[in-house]
Amino acid sequence: MKLKGTVALVGRPNVGKSSLFNSLTDERNAIVHATPGVTRDFIQGTVTDDDIGFLLLDTGGYEVTRGEVERGEFSREIIWDQTLRAVERADLVIFLLDGKAGFLPDDQVLLRFLKKQGTPFLPVINKIDGKEQEVLAWEFLQHGIVDPWMISAAHRKGLGALLEVVFDRLKDCKTITSEEENTTRIAIIGRPNAGKSSVLNRLVGESRMLVSDIPGTTRDSVDTQFRYNQKGYTLIDTAGIRRRPRISEEIEGQSVSRSLRAIGRANIVILVVDISIGVADQDMRLLNLALDRGKPVLLLLNKWDLIPDKTSRTLDQIKEGIRSQILKAHAMLPIHVISCTTNHRVGLLMEWVEKMHEQQNRKIPTSQLNILLQKIVQEHSPRLTNNYTTQPKFFYMTQIASHPITFLMFCRQASKLQTDYQRFLLKRMQKELDLEMVPVRLVFRSKTTKKREEEMEAE
Repeated sequence: MKLKGTVALVGRPNVGKSSLFNSLTDERNAIVHATPGVTRDFIQGTVTDDDIGFLLLDTGGYEVTRGEVERGEFSREIIWDQTLRAVERADLVIFLLDGKAGFLPDDQVLLRFLKKQGTPFLPVINKIDGKEQEVLAWEFLQHGIVDPWMISAAHRKGLGALLEVVFDRLKDCKTITSEEENTTRIAIIGRPNAGKSSVLNRLVGESRMLVSDIPGTTRDSVDTQFRYNQKGYTLIDTAGIRRRPRISEEIEGQSVSRSLRAIGRANIVILVVDISIGVADQDMRLLNLALDRGKPVLLLLNKWDLIPDKTSRTLDQIKEGIRSQILKAHAMLPIHVISCTTNHRVGLLMEWVEKMHEQQNRKIPTSQLNILLQKIVQEHSPRLTNNYTTQPKFFYMTQIASHPITFLMFCRQASKLQTDYQRFLLKRMQKELDLEMVPVRLVFRSKTTKKREEEMEAE
């Protein structure tokens, strides 16, 4: 897919930017709610028509006081900073206005800003649901809004005509190639305030995501594309996930649902943990949630700078404690320690990702698998079954899937194969095949016919 240009949606809170974003991209990536200020980070998606499209950025709504950016919920107005960066990246700005609320002082401030900025902008009046409401648009003409387009994002009214204008305005823009479908998707998950957005910002080299000491700053699951070692990656920053009894807001509930969906569509998951607090029960729930879905997980211990009185053994002791006391069955899970504040060891993070991606996509020849299986079974055979009269017998194995890597084993009396022996086989396979960083599944299937047994023995 070739994209021509970037379009940014800007406007006051609750004018319908996220509704328009979802309607134009035919997705539900942006949270839509009546509460003003739900969108905080700018979210990007693609709008397509046949074989051409453009990149669309949904920005957080801003509010101003006496002509200046308001110092409100955060120590500085980082939502406005995100909007400013989106405008600077854009080839065209859709200046969205609320037809029912009318032209307000905040709209006037943004109008002056866009004119001063010099980026081409298209005024669009939203919430015009019928002809009787089109008269509301006359108010905007009195305030210098020239040739506005009237739409209803919620009812998809006027969107076709709007897109025609946008595509026409972007026809001379530079063509870029969308790599989203061919990228490795990395979901960054964790509890609130663990440093997920800081990790993303460090990796991409810019303040792409809002960062604040206030838990819950990130609400949407936001995709960010970047390149490392000539390969494309998509980072998915997610909202911090808390235990369900603590999820009181409807908005936060939507955030958590999007975070869980982000895990489902990711190739690799990075679980960010605040090392100064330690691995909590909720971290383990998130870990198991990702592993149950067959996702490779990197345990990323952030805020190393907050650990006092560090020695040369501190890091090893922390890792050993986590593996033996907390991870237990997942003791071989890769662990990396960083500090986003000081940039300590952040540069090594993508090396772990590359190793996990390589293991995850490995194809093991059937001949190699069967040689290994024969070796393991000869060294340690399964116990007898049926009152110690019969022993399960393995015929052959083959790889049947990736993501997660899955091996199918044909054997006699598969249903009676002991659980501990299945675990033993799994660990040995992972170790011998160098697949310890990624989930591996074994599927056992019975082959009981005498003819088949004789065939396999002959082979």
